[in-house]
Amino acid sequence: MQRHELAAWLGDDHRLTDGQITHLLTIAEEIERRYPDSEDEEERTAALVAAYRLMVEDSREVVDDLADTLARARIAEAEALAGLRQVAITIVRSGDRSARGITSQQGFAVAAGVDRQTVVRDWLGARTR
Repeated sequence: MQRHELAAWLGDDHRLTDGQITHLLTIAEEIERRYPDSEDEEERTAALVAAYRLMVEDSREVVDDLADTLARARIAEAEALAGLRQVAITIVRSGDRSARGITSQQGFAVAAGVDRQTVVRDWLGARTR
């Protein structure tokens, strides 16, 4: 990331000194090395936002906010997985033909974005133990 790119990202009301901007630029370069791929854009942005926030906010508030976000994401994941498990049990076991293309374990796994071998088969009780 170039300094002008960081300046554009920060905007006009960033509350940072020139020294802090230089330090944030160094951090941004480290973040880019940590998340180098194009599909890592969300992680890069999240890390850069966190680094910036640590410069302008109380660190405890930043940690508490991110911990709360993580807790909510974990709850949302658990709820979604419970729902998908029930749908898999209902549709795949019954072979419901109205569910076009998702009645097989593989079709359901692809549509749901889960792994057939470790998730769907386990949900359906089909895993060998």
